[in-house]
Amino acid sequence: MIANWIAWLRALFFSSLALVCFLVILLFAAACAKKNGATLPKVGSISNSAADFHHSNPVSWRLANGLKVLFFETNELPLVSGKVYFTGGSAWESAANLGSVSLMGEQLRQGGTKEIPPSELDRKLREHAATINSEFFPEYGSVSFVAPVTDFEGVFKLFADVIRKPRFDNERLEIAKRHLLEGINRRRENPEEIARLLLGKQLFGDYYLGRYLMPANVARLNRDLLLAVHSEFVRPNGAILTVYGDVSESNLREQVEKLFGDWPAIDLNGPRREAPSIARISQKTGVFFIEAPFPQATIIIGKHGPARSDPDRPAFDLVNGILGGGFGSLMMKKIRIELGLSYTAFSQIIPELSVGLNQIFLQTRPETVDAAIGESLKLTLSLQTQPLPDNLLSQVRNKASNSWIMRFENYERVLARKALQEILQVDPDYDYQYIGKVLGYSADDIAKIIAREWDLSKLTIAVVGDDRVYKGLENLFVNQSPPPPLNHLNLYRCKFTVEPVC
Repeated sequence: MIANWIAWLRALFFSSLALVCFLVILLFAAACAKKNGATLPKVGSISNSAADFHHSNPVSWRLANGLKVLFFETNELPLVSGKVYFTGGSAWESAANLGSVSLMGEQLRQGGTKEIPPSELDRKLREHAATINSEFFPEYGSVSFVAPVTDFEGVFKLFADVIRKPRFDNERLEIAKRHLLEGINRRRENPEEIARLLLGKQLFGDYYLGRYLMPANVARLNRDLLLAVHSEFVRPNGAILTVYGDVSESNLREQVEKLFGDWPAIDLNGPRREAPSIARISQKTGVFFIEAPFPQATIIIGKHGPARSDPDRPAFDLVNGILGGGFGSLMMKKIRIELGLSYTAFSQIIPELSVGLNQIFLQTRPETVDAAIGESLKLTLSLQTQPLPDNLLSQVRNKASNSWIMRFENYERVLARKALQEILQVDPDYDYQYIGKVLGYSADDIAKIIAREWDLSKLTIAVVGDDRVYKGLENLFVNQSPPPPLNHLNLYRCKFTVEPVC
């Protein structure tokens, strides 16, 4: 008994000590924020009548060459962090230069600088206990750094050299190309990758969402090409530098001007500044099957989705939560829990630049492929006409609102969001209107959006599995009661080595 009391008192002491430490840290952070005149993101109360949303605004200025700077000063930690964002990415690549933008983005950091070989750059960053990373995506690219405050100026100089004076070391470049080829050759080992490539090719054609790297593309990648791509995409005008940490505004202004002020702007006019042409899209509807020796069927049901500028974009988060996002979604409850047809079952509406992707993803046993596809489409069809379950819309609204607020929980996220809003040309009022719009959608509104976004007459279905799966697909057109509207679709056998061929 005494031993139990002693153990209880010991546990009480340490839990109290932990609580005291937590409160001290919290008060210290609040004091630091107050000292620096900055506040963490705040959100007003969420109600059906109003949703007042506020977050801190960084200090902002622009260099003569067009480089914009966003800055939060905070001494909560003895660190300085930053990231520069560039407009444009692999969505604007030509077919001949496929893969060049993403490889350029990787090799900005990995390939060293003009004055510093890559191994020496690695060593310098280790000595500073700092990091620099770089990458490019379809619509934008970024280079980031994190440095101890004592080494900020030295690391910031390396950061500027990585951006402005890349070496693109040939040895590192050849290693990266070998990794790309290895990834291409291993595609056949991954049924999800096979299905994704098959769907993209049939749904988007030569549009950037349907393209994929081939060995011939990798062979054309070289240092001269990366230098040319760098000169086109990495430029000060249109770029946004975000910085937060334990550095004064005056010091940061001095360093930015010294290292980036003489960087010449580049003309942004020309066809690359326009959105990638949707004329490249050549959708082929149907059910496309690739035979491969996997123990289960992998299925992606897809169709063209909305553009990111769609005014109903907040509603897509609600539809995703209701139909296919997580264990609480109707897709998971129906297909996995109730019917036991699939371990993985989800649905997504994914807005993209000009045309997006709507998809249903399933993995099921070969003998149940027809049932899994049929039941998922029946569920999607039913939500267009039948009322939603009680409280489901309210639950999804709350989840969407709370998740949205968390996007602004710290300085890094606020800066990233503000930069990407401008880079991706998002309405600046979107963030402040989001919660109000989410709360304003009714069940009837959601049903209409599902009907609009899931028109089942325009489906492209990619399926990967063994020969038993093909037999199940043949049953799909005759055994459904009532049948989903698939009789207008044809069934195709395709092949796969390192790419789908139909």
